[in-house]
Amino acid sequence: QYISRMVSLIFCSYLMLLTGILNVLPFAYDLLVDRSYSAAYNHVPILLGAMFFSGMAATLGSICIACKKTKSVSVTTTMTAVCNIAVHLLLLRPIGLYAASVSTLVSFALLFLYRLIFIRRFFPIHMHIRKAALPVCIMLFSVWAYVTRRPALVLLGLLMNLADICFVCYANRAQILRFLRKNG
Repeated sequence: QYISRMVSLIFCSYLMLLTGILNVLPFAYDLLVDRSYSAAYNHVPILLGAMFFSGMAATLGSICIACKKTKSVSVTTTMTAVCNIAVHLLLLRPIGLYAASVSTLVSFALLFLYRLIFIRRFFPIHMHIRKAALPVCIMLFSVWAYVTRRPALVLLGLLMNLADICFVCYANRAQILRFLRKNG
């Protein structure tokens, strides 16, 4: 139960963090990125999705290592690299430069799913999907707002994300205070 709760917490935390980045970036993009790279703007949500799945796959990989299933981590990482190359080559002609971003997203998403299925074979881990529904919806709204480049929608996404973070902190205030006292 503890590990299931932690995986669900990490899942939601990554979503909220990446959503926050996605909501702030439109206002800072021109300051952080040279104009000659402006075409990369639409790659950001895809690559943030890849980061999310990479982080979740690494979290599950650490469970595999703790359970002495290190061979599985090596094999799945190699399979992911092969998958990334194959998807990239398949998509390069039809979608051009987006092939790199999409292949990275697809390969890390598959790595996450495979490791989740693999771990469930020997370890009863359960994702609390209902708890992730709101952060997922906010993330999808934020992706839409980011791509449409409407500042009001991006700001609304940021406010929804901040409200969700405040709600999660309030709902878990006892654990947060206990953690702060213990480590403070």
